[in-house]
Amino acid sequence: MARDHARLRIDMWNDEDYRRLTMPAQWLYEHLLTSVTLSFAGVADWRPARIAAHARLLDAATVDLAGDELEEGRFILRDVETEEVLIRSFAKHDGILASLNISKAMARDYALIASLTLRAVLVGQLLDYREAMPEVSGWGALADILERDSMTFEEGVLETSRRGSGNTS
Repeated sequence: MARDHARLRIDMWNDEDYRRLTMPAQWLYEHLLTSVTLSFAGVADWRPARIAAHARLLDAATVDLAGDELEEGRFILRDVETEEVLIRSFAKHDGILASLNISKAMARDYALIASLTLRAVLVGQLLDYREAMPEVSGWGALADILERDSMTFEEGVLETSRRGSGNTS
């Protein structure tokens, strides 16, 4: 089942971290949230030149700089080697965990993530969400995933930086 719409939370404009972002970083974040490549696992293609083609006067270097800013702010994690980007809080804010069927789609899409680092960071995020929101109905569909290797977002940044795959400044 492919995504046919995106949920943009209007309360993001009340989030001080989001409001501190530059306009290019905000645009990139919204672009990633609405990307046709974004899976139910919260992973999209990371191809700066292709992303830049979606707006006039935008280039790959500007996309990379905005990506740096989003990564430093803990909004996304990129794995340049696999050309993938994880939106850190996608599962929490998109309502995926509240639906058993959409959680099943997330489990299917998890299998398509090429980056072992992004997989592990996603598992780490899900484990945190399960502790904070044990009542949501999607956990049963994610049981197998929750037993996989996990790492924190910070460990993921270190791993992608160590491999030379992140653009952290």
